[in-house]
Amino acid sequence: MQTTTLPTDEPESLHRAVSEAVRRLAAGDIVALPTETVYGLAADALDADAVAKVFAAKERPSFDPLIVHVPTKQAVHDVAEIPESIKKVVIQLIERFWPGPLTIVLPKKACVPDIVTSGLPTVAVRMSSHPVFKRISQALGKPIAAPSANRFGSISPTSASAVQAELDGRIPLIIDGGACLHGIESTIIKIEPGGTTSEKVVQPAGLPSENVGQAAGLPESAATQRVAPPSKPLITILRPGPILPDDLKQYGRLQRHQKQLTNEPSEAPGQLASHYAPRTPLRLLESPRDFIPEPGKKYALLSFCGDADDGYVDLTDWVQVMILSPGNGKLPEAAVRFFYALRELDKCGADEIIAEPLHEFGLGIAMMDRLRRAASKVGQPAGLPESTATQRVAPLSADAPVAPPFINLFTDVSYFDPRADIENEERNLPHWRQPGKTYFVTYLLGDAIPQEKLRLLQSERKAWFDSHTQPWSDEDRLLYHQLFSARVQDWLDAGYGSCVLLDEKAAQIVADSLRHFDGQRYDLLAWVVMPNHVHALVTPKDGFHLDQILHSWKSFTAHEISKRLSRHGPLWQHEGYDHIVRKPEALWAIAKYIADNPKKAGISTRFVESRVTHTQDGR
Repeated sequence: MQTTTLPTDEPESLHRAVSEAVRRLAAGDIVALPTETVYGLAADALDADAVAKVFAAKERPSFDPLIVHVPTKQAVHDVAEIPESIKKVVIQLIERFWPGPLTIVLPKKACVPDIVTSGLPTVAVRMSSHPVFKRISQALGKPIAAPSANRFGSISPTSASAVQAELDGRIPLIIDGGACLHGIESTIIKIEPGGTTSEKVVQPAGLPSENVGQAAGLPESAATQRVAPPSKPLITILRPGPILPDDLKQYGRLQRHQKQLTNEPSEAPGQLASHYAPRTPLRLLESPRDFIPEPGKKYALLSFCGDADDGYVDLTDWVQVMILSPGNGKLPEAAVRFFYALRELDKCGADEIIAEPLHEFGLGIAMMDRLRRAASKVGQPAGLPESTATQRVAPLSADAPVAPPFINLFTDVSYFDPRADIENEERNLPHWRQPGKTYFVTYLLGDAIPQEKLRLLQSERKAWFDSHTQPWSDEDRLLYHQLFSARVQDWLDAGYGSCVLLDEKAAQIVADSLRHFDGQRYDLLAWVVMPNHVHALVTPKDGFHLDQILHSWKSFTAHEISKRLSRHGPLWQHEGYDHIVRKPEALWAIAKYIADNPKKAGISTRFVESRVTHTQDGR
């Protein structure tokens, strides 16, 4: 078979290319088309025989489903059912991100052949924003199945020449629409409905209605008829891509699909372990210390920005070095060059390709996902225990919001600035405030510390303040922590008091309150609900003050827990402990302390989560 490539760079050539592509697709043929992500191998999605040609040309296993591209937003209804329970959020996502690189997995309609979905009851659907693809799709007037235009398991093509290199002689036509905009495959998500609740909270006697509203974080008009915190749909990211967790989190609770990489059937395209691999073996390092060159072996390097200070460029005499974002370290640029760079390294004659790790935030999440699937060897993270590096706690309940999973402690967090103004809210305890910073907070039950210990602590603290005038030096702050904060933590872990939060439903109330406004009023980086206290790493968003957030957490949970346990009187101590996190090493240590707190206290709990998953050196 001869493969023809048609350009689209002039109006006349564009018209000819579109007409020829539509003619061939309507006749049941297959055509390589440009999209904004990577080039796709297209067929009429409703023609099982045409789709079979896609599988044959790619040598793709029949259990790996395809993405269906619809010509218009409304056409999603031609191939998929949208359940009422998730209809609102699906429509919101379509209106916000289509046309664009977001694929949504939905229940399929009977007209979609089983070969497209690998026999699954669901279909992955999106609408491409590439102008050439859109013209062809709309002219054809049918949905198009279009996986990446490469042989199965190899590097996805981002140019017509890359398609030619992969499928020359296997397909009749390539439409050259230039280089792809994003250079990385679409984000794939599935959506599940949030939990429902019909429970209405009656205003307790003696509590003003405006306080009830504030406690729940509801508008004042809803103060006297408050419901429990509304749950949101659960959005699972099956494959990371150009649409980021930060883009999605306003539409629901997020979780990242944690399926182990295998070559078994999967619920969405691009989930198999052998995807995206060059023919040359690729090894993903986690640290320069992991690389020991073998004598006589030739190596090539995939580098993020080519900076010698990162420790990779000078490790050996590389056959070739491909830099994703030369000198800039910009993830969008790196994503555009990602598959091109892998393809160039695959041709350079090296025995093995070595890949630097990328920062796992933004588009770095998607690229690291592809590197892990491409790699024949993956180094263990350096400098971080495996239990901490891989810690990811499952969603708490059907109703509990799930925080976005990745936080980079070097780029996603704002630390204490000694040059900026400090707001010092001195009460019984010191409370330093700076807008936009991250805080480690602890709030505790009213009886969590025995009164005799509390009186002793208050007396000693008063003497300390009398003899140490502010502002304090770093040495004074460290000494204060050793004398007071660390001692309080040990007392709390001893389990004094009623330990109300041992009641699972009480702990669930606290956990849900923490997660409820995560991503809206604050970013919650790590937290744990212990029997008599709560720890959290939290960053208030613009317009929200830490004290307001703490008051909302405590007042709402006090009301709900007291009602559940039929108890009276204050639940929480009026003041808790908080301080601004000063540097990445401190954040990492605090997050690890939070994650390990149950084990340290000798208990087991599911009410713990840490999103800080990186090593102290940021690799």
